[in-house]
Amino acid sequence: MKRAWLWGALSIAIIVVGVLLADTTLEARASTLTRSAGGWAGMHAVLTAWRAEVEIVDEPADRIIKDDDPDGLWVVALPLQRRPTRGALDALAGWARRGGTLVLAYSGLPELEGEARVLGSFGLDIDSVRDWPPLAPRAWWRHRTATWTIDWPGFRAAEIEAPSSLPEPPSRATILARGGPDQRPVAFTWPLGRGQVLVVPAALWSNAWVDEAGNADLLAAVHGRYGPRWRFDEYHHGLASSSTSDAALSRHIGHVWDLLTVHLLGLWLLAVWALGRAFGPAWRASTVRGGSSTGFLVAVGAFHRRLGHHRQAAQRLAERVRRLDPDCDSDALTTLDDASAIRSGDELLAAARELAASRKR
Repeated sequence: MKRAWLWGALSIAIIVVGVLLADTTLEARASTLTRSAGGWAGMHAVLTAWRAEVEIVDEPADRIIKDDDPDGLWVVALPLQRRPTRGALDALAGWARRGGTLVLAYSGLPELEGEARVLGSFGLDIDSVRDWPPLAPRAWWRHRTATWTIDWPGFRAAEIEAPSSLPEPPSRATILARGGPDQRPVAFTWPLGRGQVLVVPAALWSNAWVDEAGNADLLAAVHGRYGPRWRFDEYHHGLASSSTSDAALSRHIGHVWDLLTVHLLGLWLLAVWALGRAFGPAWRASTVRGGSSTGFLVAVGAFHRRLGHHRQAAQRLAERVRRLDPDCDSDALTTLDDASAIRSGDELLAAARELAASRKR
C-alpha cells in the first residue's frame, strides 16, 4: 500500500514538473493580453504610449476585413490557440494584396503543426536550426537559455532567445536581419500585390526582450514606416466578441450534451451487461435422488442409527404391522418382537426384509 502511494506521488510530481517546463502550452504566447515572458502586453503598452492606433481583433478576419481598408499593419503572432480557417487566411492574403502590410511573427518553436500550416499557406517552409535539448541538466539549461544576436543593418543589435526553427525566405524576399552563429535570415519581407508580407520572430518584441535597446529600435522603425495603425489578431489566441462567443458557446453546449448522452448510454449498457451475468463462482445443482419426504426419512433414519435405536425401531415396526394386519403370523414378526434378537442395524434390516417377503407370499 505504501509503495502504491509512493509511486502515485512520484507520478504526480513528474507530471507537474513536465507541465511547468512545457510552458508553450500553458500561455497564449505573443498575445497582447499575455503578461508572461512570451507575451506581447509590453509591446501593446509601448505602442499605446506612442499613440499608435491599436485595434484588438476579436473576430475572424474574413468577417471584418473590408475591401476599401488595406492601411496599416495586420499582425498574426504565432503560435495560435485556434486553427484559422482557409477563408480567414485567404482574407488576410487578399487584404495584403490590396496594399496592407501583413506581419507574420513566428515562434521559433519546434514542430508546431498549426504554425507550419499558417506559414505554409503563404508559401513558407520551416527549417530546423537546433537539435532537441539534451537530457543532461547543465546542457539542457544552456540550451534552454541560449540567445541569438540579431543584426539589422542601420540599427543597434537586438537580442532574442535562440529559436529551434526558422521559416525559409522565398527567392523574391528581401533579407532584413540575420542572426545566430551561422547568420541565418531571421527577418525578411516580400511584396504581395500592392502590399507586402513582413516576417519577424515573435520573441523580438516579447515582454522578455522588448525593453532591450535594439529590439525597441526595430519596433520604432516598423511603426514609423508602416504605422500608425496596428491590428492584432487576438481571436485566434482565444479572444472572441459577444456574438462570436455566443455562437461558439451554443455549439460547445451541443457537443457537451452529445458527449454526456454517449457516456450515459455506455454506462447503461455496462449496467445491463453486468446485471446479466451471474455473481460469484459458477454453481452446479446436484442431482436429486428422491423427493423431499424421502430425504427427510433418510436423515431421520441416519440420526437414529447413530444413536443405536435398533431395538426400539424393531418393536415399533412390529406394532405397526399388527395394527395394519392383525392376522400376520410371520416368524420375522416374532423376531422383531424379541428385543434381544436385534442388536445392529443389519439385523433389523434383514428382519424387515423377511417380513416384507412373507407378506407378499
